Amino acid sequence: MTAGEEYVITMNSTDFDVYFYVLSGSDIVAFDDDSNGSYNAKVVYTPINSGSLSLHATSYHSSATGSYTMEIAHATAGKTAQTLSFGTAPTLTVGGTGVISATASSGLSPVYSSVTPSVCTVANAMVTGVSAGICKILAEQAGDDRYHAAPTVSQSFTLEKNTQTLSFGTAPTLTVGGTGGISATASSGLSPVYSSVTPSVCTVANAMVTGVSAGICTILAEQAGDDQYQAAPSVTQSFTLEKNTQTLSFGAAPTLTVGGTGGISATASSGLSPVYSSVTP
Repeated sequence: MTAGEEYVITMNSTDFDVYFYVLSGSDIVAFDDDSNGSYNAKVVYTPINSGSLSLHATSYHSSATGSYTMEIAHATAGKTAQTLSFGTAPTLTVGGTGVISATASSGLSPVYSSVTPSVCTVANAMVTGVSAGICKILAEQAGDDRYHAAPTVSQSFTLEKNTQTLSFGTAPTLTVGGTGGISATASSGLSPVYSSVTPSVCTVANAMVTGVSAGICTILAEQAGDDQYQAAPSVTQSFTLEKNTQTLSFGAAPTLTVGGTGGISATASSGLSPVYSSVTP
């Protein structure tokens, strides 16, 4: 095909719903399904560069078969050529939206479609992020009675996952042998996972911390992300784990005379054995 010349490519069949696309190398530069009426397809295409293009003929429904005809012809002369050019690509994350813009030299409005619908979709000029990856948008302008169809152009950009952060709530007040809940919140709303950096001082299961020994307890919170969010930067929370307090109480004092003996008894609230000494030897 010759650069700047307009070609009309048609595919017709009475047996199945036809579909075809035009390839320049590995890039799809034009495609159609029903523009030629009924189940027939039609593309008006003006190549940018002279050379060979590939036509891929298929059916809209993968199981359909039958006979078809395909024709390539020059369009009617006398129209003016037009071109399309994209503006700056939007910065977009998964779940977000952004505007895409292509301008036709003719002043006519372009039509957009997504080559990568699993990554992004487009309606009018509004692109919506579906998943992380390379988003590729085609712009086409079919022309009118004054202008030839514009060569199709594409714009590709990377669609990133959203970032997220973690933040801890108030640390629990905890003693050796006791338990207390710990809480971190992800800005994404996803659930964090906890681990103990100081397992000789404290352990954690789900969000429940158990005191093991006196010292500084440090808990790590992590969130690995998902299809929409990147992994969050890990955060820690440290707090002092104190020993438990205990009290002593005496039982009844013995009745004792000089030279005599008698037992004395004190009880610790901890259950530990007390040690005695005389303040009046």
